[in-house]
Amino acid sequence: MRVLMRDWTPGPYERLWHRELFGHHLLADDLRLGLYLGHLRPSYPGTDALSLSVSPQVELWLQQGLNPHLEWIFGEGQRLGTSKFLPILAQHVSLTVIHLVLDEASAAARRDARIIAGDTKRWHGLEKPVSEQSIRARFSMVEKAARTCDEAGVPVVRLDARQSPESIAAVISELVALDC
Repeated sequence: MRVLMRDWTPGPYERLWHRELFGHHLLADDLRLGLYLGHLRPSYPGTDALSLSVSPQVELWLQQGLNPHLEWIFGEGQRLGTSKFLPILAQHVSLTVIHLVLDEASAAARRDARIIAGDTKRWHGLEKPVSEQSIRARFSMVEKAARTCDEAGVPVVRLDARQSPESIAAVISELVALDC
């Protein structure tokens, strides 16, 4: 995401709307306006920083109408990337879902590398690595979200997550250029 957002300057992390919706206002080099939903933090950036109950709040935010000057809304992470929320979002914006596809063995290898590097998540104040069961549950959730978007007619672009971030960003940039 950082590579894709290289032309955008984020503002401070702040409340974007009433309750649990936080993020960053963005300004592009060419003065376009955007939003980043979630927190641009060094470890685990994105919507995972938001409350578990954020989805209904974002739905209300969408219903009140978006700033017509916003050209981009960036979001990453599982908090809003759900089978329930993405089709609702598509009713309010021109949405393309980028589904990064990774096999379970590669995901486990990444998890193991994070554990070796000492990168763990905090759970009730305890440092804890992500479990295999959690990885399988996330795979299932992501696949369901992509399938639901396909069924709802929301464009889903599937990319191999083993590619470098620069390669993935280049493909997404090409898609954006074609859509403009």
